[in-house]
Amino acid sequence: MKKISIYIPVYNQQELVLRALESIPKRDDIQILMCDDGSTDGSYEVMDRFEHPGEIVLMKNKENMGAAYTTNRLLDKCEGEYVFSLDNDDYLYTDEFERAMDELDGTDLVYIDMVVNNGDIWKMNPDTKNLYCAGFTKFVRREFLGNTRHPLGIWCSDWHYFQDLQAKHPTEKFTGIAAYHYNHPREGSMIWLASKGMIPEGYKVV
Repeated sequence: MKKISIYIPVYNQQELVLRALESIPKRDDIQILMCDDGSTDGSYEVMDRFEHPGEIVLMKNKENMGAAYTTNRLLDKCEGEYVFSLDNDDYLYTDEFERAMDELDGTDLVYIDMVVNNGDIWKMNPDTKNLYCAGFTKFVRREFLGNTRHPLGIWCSDWHYFQDLQAKHPTEKFTGIAAYHYNHPREGSMIWLASKGMIPEGYKVV
């Protein structure tokens, strides 16, 4: 039985993606799914060499298709009771993540807290969940997720994905466990680009 499917869209992160992968608990009830989105560095080779006691699913886009497309492709292959998003430049606090796994009791959305680069903790609760709505703040029960996916061609598709989940009236649990390190701020990240007004061509803001 796969308890969790951890899915990782990857693009040009050969220096950081191994750190992300090695932070995942070494358990055979964790399925790891990775999709290389047309990287031009050695990211795919790093992923291809990675070993884990659970199932590993490795995919590759022939060309760069964007985070939303890649994420959706990964979600389509998830088989765990819960799905969880790990960004390729972030990492988990392994022991705390295992503690959070113990909180998975059939609730639709199970939230964890995040630590950012200056040491601050972004705490998830009913008032902050819409501020920190990125996929990696929560476990999502796969049966509840159903066919909900990220919209294509929209900047910050995470926010729209989260609103679509909220519209389904989920049951929710806030664990208060800081189990995720969010590499923020990071020059070149999507949030950093947005702060500089540098929205890539082909995306729209809605």
